[in-house]
Amino acid sequence: MPYQRLDAMLLARVLPDCVLTGLVDEGFDAMDVAERLQSLGYAGEFWVVCPPLPDLPLVRHELTAAFPGLAVRFIAEAERPG
Repeated sequence: MPYQRLDAMLLARVLPDCVLTGLVDEGFDAMDVAERLQSLGYAGEFWVVCPPLPDLPLVRHELTAAFPGLAVRFIAEAERPG
């Protein structure tokens, strides 16, 4: 679903166990989604799909430090052969 549609009514209707997003997308990133979720009172699983990162622990730390109410999990996509 588009990031713009993420609101309180949607969360109340769906009651997700987990929210999945990409690390970066057109016009928003995982930090934006986490910020919106936190402002809406969501405090569940938050999964971020990302390419292999050179310092995943640093990125994970930044996100979990900024949004301690979310249970953050990263799912690294396998590198695909060219």
